[in-house]
Amino acid sequence: MPNIDKKLTQSVRESIDALVRAFKIDEGVTSGGVKVKMNPPDMHALMYISQYPKCMANKLSGFLGVAPTTVSSIIDRLVKKQLITRSRTEGNRRIVQLELTFAGKTAANAIKQEQLSHCEEMLLPLNEDERAMFASLLKKTTQDLS
Repeated sequence: MPNIDKKLTQSVRESIDALVRAFKIDEGVTSGGVKVKMNPPDMHALMYISQYPKCMANKLSGFLGVAPTTVSSIIDRLVKKQLITRSRTEGNRRIVQLELTFAGKTAANAIKQEQLSHCEEMLLPLNEDERAMFASLLKKTTQDLS
């Protein structure tokens, strides 16, 4: 591993910390005119299911990096809030697929719009070239993280 300046590393850590605090998504989103309380893992799960309709719990568990029992609790909470449904496939009744309800789609769209708004705010102080460079550098630093 290359030797990286400790002050630079500390500066990056402080900047990321400031970004996380400044752009933390509220633990509640408005869905169908109703404020729905959701913790970050529930939001990440909802967004994953939005991106991968009819996904299975094991894929969600892998994405979130949590145990199957933890993902079961997340799914139970989202079902209880009527944001997702579980459905069994015709071919194999043991397979359970996850899908967003209308309220879930509304909540996922609200979260995505808030995320996009935060990204625009981050880019505002930069000129056009800096914005392109910032986006490129973020992509490069995160490409091997998932």
